[in-house]
Amino acid sequence: MNSVTYRRPDGRVFVLPPLVVERARRKYERGASDECWPWQGRRTTGKNRGVYRLKHGRRATDLVAHRLVLAIERGTCPPVRLRHTCGNAACVNPDHLAVASTTIGDPQCVNGHELDEQTTRVDADGTRFCRACAREASRRHFDRTNHRKDRS
Repeated sequence: MNSVTYRRPDGRVFVLPPLVVERARRKYERGASDECWPWQGRRTTGKNRGVYRLKHGRRATDLVAHRLVLAIERGTCPPVRLRHTCGNAACVNPDHLAVASTTIGDPQCVNGHELDEQTTRVDADGTRFCRACAREASRRHFDRTNHRKDRS
C-alpha cells in the first residue's frame, strides 16, 4: 500500500503514510457507486460530517472524511471545495461528490440551496454567502447557547 496525498482547500498538503490510510479504511465500508457510504468514525456536531483525527507529535489535525476517502480511493483530492450530490453529509462515496463552485453563475450553494440576488450576501472582498445557510447556522448556534442557559 502506498502513501496518499490529502489536499485541503486552504492549500495545506498532508502526505498520509500507509498506516494512516489503513486505519481510515476501517472507518467506512465500500458499497455500490450509487449507494451512500456512511462514515463510521467521528462526526462533527453541527453538520454531521465525518472527521478523521490525524495526530502528529503533540498536535492533531482534523481531516474531513469525504476528502480523505476521495484521496484514498482516487489517489488524490483536488484543493477545492466539494459538495455532496446525495445530500448526506456523512457520506464518503467519491461518486457522490462534486466541485462546489463559488462563482457568480453557480445556481446552488454547497448545501444545495438555490442562489440568486435575493438569497445571496456578498462581502466587501467578493465572497458570497448563502443566506439560508447563514440563517440555519445562526439558529443552531442560538439553540446550543440557549440550551446551555436552560441547564444552569
